[in-house]
Amino acid sequence: VPSGDYICKISMIGFKAIEHPFKLFSNIHLPKFVMKEDATLLDEVKVTGDRRNMTQEKAGMTTYFLSEHAKKASDTFEALREVPRLVINPSERSIKLDDGRSLLILVNGVKRPISSLDPELLESIDVIDNPSARYLEDESTQAILNLKVKRKGIKPYLNGNVYTRYTPDLSFGISGLSTQLGTENYTLYATGNYHYFNNDDAETFSDSYSGNIHRTQSGNRRYDANSYYLNVGGDYVFSDKNYTAYSFKFISNPSENDSGAKGSIENLSTGEQSDLSVTNLISNRYKTLAGDLYYKHTFKPNQTLDIEGNYTYTFSGSKGKQDELSKLYSYHSLINLDNSRHFGKLNINYSNLINEKYMIEMGSRTNYAGTNIDDLQDEWEIYKHKKWQEYLYVGLDNNRSENKFNYVFSVGVDMTFTNADKEKNKYIDILPSVSISYKLSKGNTISLQYNRNRSTPDAGYMNPRNTSTDSLYIYQGNPYLTPSYTDKVRFGYVLNYKKLRFNPYIEYTYFSDYITNYGEMNENIYINTYKNMGYKNRLQIGGTFNYNLPFGNISANVWYQKDYIDNMPFSGDSWQATLNGYFYYKKVSLSMYLGYTTYSYSLTTKEKQIPYTNFTFNWELPKNWSLSVSGEGVLCPEVPSKTWNINGDYRSYSTFLMKDRYPKFMIGLSYSFKNKIKMKWRNTKRFYETDNGLENVKVQ
Repeated sequence: VPSGDYICKISMIGFKAIEHPFKLFSNIHLPKFVMKEDATLLDEVKVTGDRRNMTQEKAGMTTYFLSEHAKKASDTFEALREVPRLVINPSERSIKLDDGRSLLILVNGVKRPISSLDPELLESIDVIDNPSARYLEDESTQAILNLKVKRKGIKPYLNGNVYTRYTPDLSFGISGLSTQLGTENYTLYATGNYHYFNNDDAETFSDSYSGNIHRTQSGNRRYDANSYYLNVGGDYVFSDKNYTAYSFKFISNPSENDSGAKGSIENLSTGEQSDLSVTNLISNRYKTLAGDLYYKHTFKPNQTLDIEGNYTYTFSGSKGKQDELSKLYSYHSLINLDNSRHFGKLNINYSNLINEKYMIEMGSRTNYAGTNIDDLQDEWEIYKHKKWQEYLYVGLDNNRSENKFNYVFSVGVDMTFTNADKEKNKYIDILPSVSISYKLSKGNTISLQYNRNRSTPDAGYMNPRNTSTDSLYIYQGNPYLTPSYTDKVRFGYVLNYKKLRFNPYIEYTYFSDYITNYGEMNENIYINTYKNMGYKNRLQIGGTFNYNLPFGNISANVWYQKDYIDNMPFSGDSWQATLNGYFYYKKVSLSMYLGYTTYSYSLTTKEKQIPYTNFTFNWELPKNWSLSVSGEGVLCPEVPSKTWNINGDYRSYSTFLMKDRYPKFMIGLSYSFKNKIKMKWRNTKRFYETDNGLENVKVQ
């Protein structure tokens, strides 16, 4: 810089500018500058952005944020349509991942209903793809959806939602009410719903070769069902260190299947043939009563002890009768099951957050289940199944840090003792879970996940009593089953670039001692049961694509899968494609989901799935009212599901077509009420899935 006269200018928002003239020679020393505050108010500065584009990738999880438009939705289900990976079913009020996995839904770590939540209080949404070992004790937990909600303030509040949806012919309907009342020290919530199917018809067809018997049947099935659900609960803050919560749930789900079929039957050995007439009636009753109690003590701000207890009682009755008439034979069957189950658990968890970065968790989960299955029509003793389980775990993660390298390391030790009709067994398993992610650069992340899980056969799989009313098909469990195991490894890459998220991956799963359907012939009667096989392998390659539009978002999920099973008579090839979209304009919105999976396999069976479609048009009316029109099965409604079974001398092919259910259109109306207030931060509690061990104990 040449010598001469210069001016040094210094300016900064909030301070008065300074100017200092000086002459520049070979050496120059400027004085100390002291800036004085400027009390002048600036013009308003408005910073705009789209929170939907702030997706965060951590080890084993992805965090999403809702736009201001979504937060103004009438209820939480409507608001969550904006999250690309979630599939919302308005008819069932259910949420799944776009790959079909079911979700354990938590609110600030709490398992509780979400219908009464105010969407304006949703801060973020965590989708946890690879649950830590803490959750592996519950075999139904495949993935976790955790909603983080604001909870600070003083004023009392009351939130709620009333909704109803019906088909135009009133053959199917659902209605419900959710509400939550809260103050600084306590909350109370209640949610309940009722839905029904009325005269839901389906067309059936089957063609089977059972030893020397060839049988074909074509008929209709009529399904009627009602479902009642009630959940009440609340919490209370005794102090900054002591907190308790409680929950009670009741479910009742009676249903009835009435079917009839016409066909033919032939004895291939003698050449005898005859027309065949079949009538079948199956009635199911199911009731569950569950109670949860939770206590949390905080030693220090980052050290907590959680204690949770649960008791669940379940009763199910299943009654079926079938009549088969032909010139070759006549057959009458009656099965009447009375089932009951007691389940209790006690969970203890200690957590410590070190330096606001490293979370250490350890704990135990203890549960006991006793199941009784009684066929009132036979002289057998009541089948009794008992299971006691002790599960210990420890975990470490740094997902709360801002490091490029994030990890979740955890391991569980599962000790299970069973008594299946006096057949005793014990199992000790190690269940690790590992999630690793590394940020290559801004918006570029690679991840590696591994977990080992096991599936312990429940009473339905181990019940040796016949639950089939069919003369040529016996369906019974195997009391000598042992647990099966899966080891899954997944490597993926995530690109987050502005409004785009792209996630290709490759996944390998190794199944050992896996439980599968298995059958054998006995005098032309096929006996279907379960068996622990050796191993099978599965390779899956796929990717997900999400893009945020100015008026919504669109996402797609595609994968190809190959099952390798020794001696399987099928190819094992399958693929899946889904398209999920959410679009809005002012007070109206449209959500849609298209999904199709080609086949699924076991050792002896192959199932062809039906395309699934769902759309919902929603209109936000004045004064918190909302009108909706939804439809399911709109595309390819006349395509039936198909099943093939090949095992030795037994072969069968069957189809099932939802005649009345697809397509299904519904008209809905809802009303939401809420206070726009702030809520107090609370210690979090965790309520998990209650026992469901009787769900598959039914007459076939």
